[in-house]
Amino acid sequence: MQTLRQDLRLGLRMLAKSPGFTVVAVLTLALGIGANTAIFSVVNAILLRPLGYQDSGSLTNVWGKFEKQGIPLLPFSDPEYFDLLDHNQSFSQIAGYALGGSANLTRTDARPVQVTAANATADLFPLLGVRPVLGRSFAADEDQPGHAHFALLSYALWRSQFAGDPNVFSKTIQLDGEAYSVVGVLPKDFSLGGKQDLWLPLGLNRAKPGNRGSHYLHVMARLKAGVSAAQASAAMTRFADDLRRTYPNNYNPSAPDDFGMFLMPVKEQLVGKVRPALLVLLGAVAFVLLIACANVANLLLVRASARGKELAIRAAMGAGRGRLVRQLLTESLLLACGSGLLGLLLAYWGVVALRGLVPANTPRMDEVQLDPMVLAFTLGVALLTGLLFGLAPAWQISRTDLRETLNEAGRGTSAAGGSRYLRAGLVVSELALAVLLLAGAGLLIRSFSRLLDASPGFQTQRLLTMTLSLPEKAYPDGPPVQKFFAQLMEKVKTVPGVQSAGAVSLMPLTDSYSSGSVYFESTPLTDLPRYQPVGNLPYTEIDQRAATAGYFEAMQIPLVRGRMLREGDDASAPLVAVVDTDFANRFWPNGDAIGQHVAIDTIPDGQMQKARWRTIVGVVGHVKHYGLDVPGREQIYVSHRQPMYGTYVPRDMTLAVRTSQEPASLTNAIREQVFSVDKDIPLYNIATMEELVATSVAQPRLNLSLLVTFATLALLLAAVGVYGVMAYTVAQRTHEFGIRVAMGARPGDVLKQVLVEGGRLAALGLALGLAAALGLTRLMSSMLFEVKPGDPLALGAAAAVLVIVALAACYIPARRATKVDPLVALRYE
Repeated sequence: MQTLRQDLRLGLRMLAKSPGFTVVAVLTLALGIGANTAIFSVVNAILLRPLGYQDSGSLTNVWGKFEKQGIPLLPFSDPEYFDLLDHNQSFSQIAGYALGGSANLTRTDARPVQVTAANATADLFPLLGVRPVLGRSFAADEDQPGHAHFALLSYALWRSQFAGDPNVFSKTIQLDGEAYSVVGVLPKDFSLGGKQDLWLPLGLNRAKPGNRGSHYLHVMARLKAGVSAAQASAAMTRFADDLRRTYPNNYNPSAPDDFGMFLMPVKEQLVGKVRPALLVLLGAVAFVLLIACANVANLLLVRASARGKELAIRAAMGAGRGRLVRQLLTESLLLACGSGLLGLLLAYWGVVALRGLVPANTPRMDEVQLDPMVLAFTLGVALLTGLLFGLAPAWQISRTDLRETLNEAGRGTSAAGGSRYLRAGLVVSELALAVLLLAGAGLLIRSFSRLLDASPGFQTQRLLTMTLSLPEKAYPDGPPVQKFFAQLMEKVKTVPGVQSAGAVSLMPLTDSYSSGSVYFESTPLTDLPRYQPVGNLPYTEIDQRAATAGYFEAMQIPLVRGRMLREGDDASAPLVAVVDTDFANRFWPNGDAIGQHVAIDTIPDGQMQKARWRTIVGVVGHVKHYGLDVPGREQIYVSHRQPMYGTYVPRDMTLAVRTSQEPASLTNAIREQVFSVDKDIPLYNIATMEELVATSVAQPRLNLSLLVTFATLALLLAAVGVYGVMAYTVAQRTHEFGIRVAMGARPGDVLKQVLVEGGRLAALGLALGLAAALGLTRLMSSMLFEVKPGDPLALGAAAAVLVIVALAACYIPARRATKVDPLVALRYE
């Protein structure tokens, strides 16, 4: 212990004697440690930390799928849910829930507020082990048809709309004009992905379970003790086979291997999409830290060479080689500890910045913090880096003849060959890692540029969107709903600055999903796996939308053939439909979709006589509804003034308003028009289309920003490393350069010699980096859009940037070498 204290005191004293070196080393390492800690805090919260549910490892989601129809995640229908309950052998608990609902919360002291509403069976919260912070969760008798007027509030809604009233669970609230009893308040951190303001009982009716083809119900289950995920998955496969045999017309009888069921762990479903990007970023900051370590190791090698006489004297006075190595490692660890403390401060600022930059829909981001796990990670990284960069000078000392160093200390000899090669090797590794990060950043730049250039299928400029939802109690059937939107559209069009306006049941780029069956009166002209007959009636699954007249004009979706929807396409007129180019080209590649007849109602057992045929009157451009990087499926639009299924008319519609001025400036004027039709209808999800586009690419933009930042930092550190090595080399070879100049060498010859030596290091680092990039950038495939991992333009740009920066770093020491005075240089001899 006494020896350790001596080593620590001596180490602190030696670092204090070289404040410039100490500050540079600490700052260099702190940047790497801080970046690693910040990114690890995100990885820890999102990927590593268990979910806040009871025994979350045994929780799984159950999904269906129609692989050949392009539906990889198919929710359950009510009948399928009851079938699962009746035939379950793998799960100790099963619950269902539905997301994406909304309701108007009305109060006497304020205007109505739109809230997101989710529905759940009474089993969901006991399944998750979630207990309300106030009140209770749903009772079984409250989750019954006609008795489901009970509500659980989210913590955020309780605080924002009810001022944290502790007695709120004994009160009644008005949702869509109907009274609901509040039974409790959920914990602050509870979420099943996305935002849910309140939860309502699902109220499934086992006696009348509804349509087997209406898939909307998310199913979550807990594995029985002793049942593995593989066993439960096999049981779900058998269950799907039984459903297909029992109800052949519902599960694609012409393709027995199409329908299936599978399990997905709850955590995987929540964070699976962000895992590749987070791991790539964690790898990137690890490379930055390695470059920082290499830089500091080079600084320590130079410092150890300068301290050669001191170490030799200590050896002559009895200090063993092991004691000297330990002393150098102690100094390295002191540097690492100081860097770790500063890195923690940088990491705290980094986490704050990341919370502001990360898209709002990133799962578990609110859980990111510098917790004990992150602090332990920082300590471990600091100690590991201390060992990494401290081993280089320790290895040099262990291989140096200290007595010879003492004899030659005053003669100005150059550094040993092994030390020189070690420094060069460290610089080459820095350059290789920098190339790798530059290549990754180049790929993301190319990918993001392609993404921004991708057309969504409509014009995004000067387009305002906002959603409204009509309560069923005030608007019980189709005609009142249609009348409301007809009046509203007329009023909105009168607002100064409005050029055109329309409404659609689901707006593009809003994470909204709408899928349904479309039936053909006659067999299409194509023979694709996704086209399947039901009985004697061909059908397939596509995207469906209800739209008002004026929607296509407001969005500026191009008309390709035929006509668009009109005001006259109402309940008294023949049923019509407009399809997109993908639909028309897929099913009538050599013909014309105009005049063809399709139906979107659910038709039992392929009974053609029960179909309500719609005539296709127009073909419009394809719209990317789910993101600029998602091609999407075929689309069909029907008039909002003509019921979609039976008498159903969508009550939730999103307005699209094309303006001649700044769109957001018309928000209040349009809101007043809504209130003039019905004062109890609030607007929500108000955004310009450019904001929606920006939100849809927020995650790729963040990935790009972070990786470019890390690549730039790596390049700067590598440049500093090249400069340091070349400057030290020039200083060591001052005598040689003096002799060359004295013998008639021109400054250009000396400059060329130094640049060639630096160029060799850059070329070797470039070759190694490009070879690594060709392999490792394949891990980024899921982050790229229309760009392949081995893209030659991205790799070429990375190589060019590295060569330019490396040669620039070599140029300054090379210029210094040309200015050597032979008389001064010869004094070293």
